[in-house]
Amino acid sequence: MTIKIKISGGLGNQMFQFATGYAVAKKNNVRLSLDLKYINKRMKHNGFELDDVFNIYSKVSFLNKQLSFKSINVEEILTIFDKSFYNFKEPHYHYSNNISNLPKHTFLDGYWQSEYILKIITKKLEKFLLFPII
Repeated sequence: MTIKIKISGGLGNQMFQFATGYAVAKKNNVRLSLDLKYINKRMKHNGFELDDVFNIYSKVSFLNKQLSFKSINVEEILTIFDKSFYNFKEPHYHYSNNISNLPKHTFLDGYWQSEYILKIITKKLEKFLLFPII
């Protein structure tokens, strides 16, 4: 079982998306997978910044890292065949109670900019999303 979240936008959006995926995965006691298809295709902003800035894959033990062989993304190919995900698209730009009752195998699509979710898991996220000292 996996919570998969679509990653898009710049660093701020990616942080909100990661926080939401993290919270839902922790609540359901399942793995978290970051869907990078959208961000890799568009190449807007600075690409996938969570790993560049926070080294996120080395810090989160239950985070699935996408496997790839040069331009062939193995996880993306496998996802094409996995149609068992429950799709949950953010219904609006504020907290939705529905997010707390999702199945353990869900695909999340949205920006998830809710301070409610951040208030719940801020202490847990501090160890992952601290900016490096320059």
